[in-house]
Amino acid sequence: MDFVTFESFSNDEHLPSPQPSLSLPLKPHIENLGLMSNLSNLKSLLKSKDQHVEGETEAAEAHLAEKYAALSLKSLESNHETDSVEVQADSRVSALSKRLARALNPSLTDAEIRELFGLLESKNTDISVITDPGVMGSVARKNARGEVEADLIRSHTLALADYGKVVRQLENLGSRVTSLDTLVSDVNQRLESDQRSASHISKDIHQLTNKQAGYRIKKELLANFKRTFTLNEYEQHLLTSGDINAEFFTALARAEEINKKCSILLALDDPTLGQGVMAKSTELIERAVNKILTFCNRSLTNLYSMNDKSRTETLHKCMKYLKSNSVRYAAVIDTYVESRISGVLEEFAAQTNSKATTSHTSKEPRPVYYTSHDPVRFVADMLAYVHSVVVNETEILEGLFQDDSDDFKVTKSDMMSRILGALGRPVKATIDQLMSSETKLSTIYKIYTNLELYLLMFEKLDFASSLVEILQSLLGAARSRITTTVSNRLATVASSNSAQMDLSADLQPPEWILNFYSELLPILDAMMSETILSLPKKEHDEFLDMVVDKPIEIFESHLTGVVKTLNKEEVLIFKQNFLDLVLSKIMPLAFFNDKVLELNRKMHGITKEVTQFHLEKLLKECSLFDFYNIVNMICPVDDEIFDADMYEAIQENKLFNETTIASANDTMQEVLPNALLDVQNSLMSLNSPSIVSEVVEEVMVGFTSFYQYFKEIVEKFLGEGLLTWSAVEIATLLGVENVVQGG
Repeated sequence: MDFVTFESFSNDEHLPSPQPSLSLPLKPHIENLGLMSNLSNLKSLLKSKDQHVEGETEAAEAHLAEKYAALSLKSLESNHETDSVEVQADSRVSALSKRLARALNPSLTDAEIRELFGLLESKNTDISVITDPGVMGSVARKNARGEVEADLIRSHTLALADYGKVVRQLENLGSRVTSLDTLVSDVNQRLESDQRSASHISKDIHQLTNKQAGYRIKKELLANFKRTFTLNEYEQHLLTSGDINAEFFTALARAEEINKKCSILLALDDPTLGQGVMAKSTELIERAVNKILTFCNRSLTNLYSMNDKSRTETLHKCMKYLKSNSVRYAAVIDTYVESRISGVLEEFAAQTNSKATTSHTSKEPRPVYYTSHDPVRFVADMLAYVHSVVVNETEILEGLFQDDSDDFKVTKSDMMSRILGALGRPVKATIDQLMSSETKLSTIYKIYTNLELYLLMFEKLDFASSLVEILQSLLGAARSRITTTVSNRLATVASSNSAQMDLSADLQPPEWILNFYSELLPILDAMMSETILSLPKKEHDEFLDMVVDKPIEIFESHLTGVVKTLNKEEVLIFKQNFLDLVLSKIMPLAFFNDKVLELNRKMHGITKEVTQFHLEKLLKECSLFDFYNIVNMICPVDDEIFDADMYEAIQENKLFNETTIASANDTMQEVLPNALLDVQNSLMSLNSPSIVSEVVEEVMVGFTSFYQYFKEIVEKFLGEGLLTWSAVEIATLLGVENVVQGG
């Protein structure tokens, strides 16, 4: 440590500021301080550090203190006089000094400081001399520093000794590198001389190399052109003469790819090459496609050849390829459809026409024409055969064209519609012919039921829409045929003289109505639909009118022709019997509910007419008919408002006298005992017992009621005793006493 002695500046008024100690680079070499073995013990120095000023005089200390105090005051005054800029510069310098001090004089830890002082203790140095602030102390400190530096140099020398061997090896390597460099320079000179002498050979080699590269590029271009734009001989053989297999389709795809890539050649300045390549590839493609078309047409027209699995797979590949070309694909589809139409029609002709086939083996299904003698069985067998054809054609189509795409579903539906439509035309013609030649309603209806049944079956099939339309048309024809047959029957009866002459004297319904209903009504009874033959409501009502009203009209027209030979009673009974027959026939059928009500109204009206006829007849036989008319002329008889005084005007009539009344009483006594039996005998021709009972009861009750009212009128205006029997006695004679008393 180096300090400036205070004595050297004792006479100077401007003493310098104390300087910091000199920092030695001891930290990096702290491990080498162990060499300083001559330092004295520092512990004694530390113990006596507070006693080193005892040798100084008190006057010197006071003098020095005053000097330093004066210097401090001057320094403070000078600091106050400086401006703010210098203060900021000093602060920046101070901050820089602190940072440099921290960087150049790194702080030591306590352990390092302890180790340094331990090394210094090992030096034999008088501590009192070293700490002397005088010249001797300075010399002693310099000597101590020299010893420390000497020890430091020795430690560095020992550290560098380890690098001597490496230095020697590097010097040896340097000599070798120098010799190698010399050798390389010599070789380079020789190579340059050889290069100058062989420069023309290098040029030739370079030219030949460039030519070789050009030839190689041309060769590769030709090879690539051949691979890209030409087919090899084997591929051309496959497309022209080979079998259709996987290799064929690979070669065809390559030819199509070449055809597409020809657009590159056509874009050149000279398109001749592209045109030639395209023409050749197009020719090969066309030949291959024609080959595919021929294969597809032959396979689809000869289904027996499709038993071979490999041929079927090849057909599927061909159809898949042709699908990209809609025109050719449609041509194949048309060929298949025409082939199947021809085959189906031939099979149908063989099934339905005995002249179209010559032999039949037991192993084959029985032809349809075997049942041609029975129209119903023939139609049923024909429709069953058509149903089997539909199922068979659907399976064949799905097996040949294994395609589940939505587009092909439409195509498949169109194909089946065309095939089945062609089959449906002869089916429709055959059934139409059978129905047009058939006259039995039952047979026509059975054909209708078969058509209706198979319509339901065909509606469940996916591709039988054309047959469904044909069956619907045949059902319409069957309905029309049934309606026409019924209408023709009635028209024949209406114009028949024999039917008019068939009106018997026993007042029974004619035979033709029995035959008509016996054939028609069982057919109607077997129907399960809401309307007859599933007709629309209007046509259904027209059919009911034809079945019920039309026969009644025909009967009435026939009855008009013979009415001259019959009396009124017989005409009424004839009508009543006919209507009763019609009612009894149609009543069990739900279709005729409205018609039953209409017939009941008609029959009730006729029953009233018959009742009125026999009542008037009985009144005439009892000589009371004139009185009956007179009373009703004055006021119609009514049980609720009857009063004898209302008929006072009857006295003005000449017939109303005691003589006439007495005569009528005598007549009644002769007629009434047998009146009931006479009325019943006259109604023997009336078929309905209930109507007979109703008529008899109404006649007798009506006569008894009138007799009662008339007797009251007679007793009121002519006196009692003119009419012998009472109303109860009359009712007893006529057999209606219970009715009269109950009423």
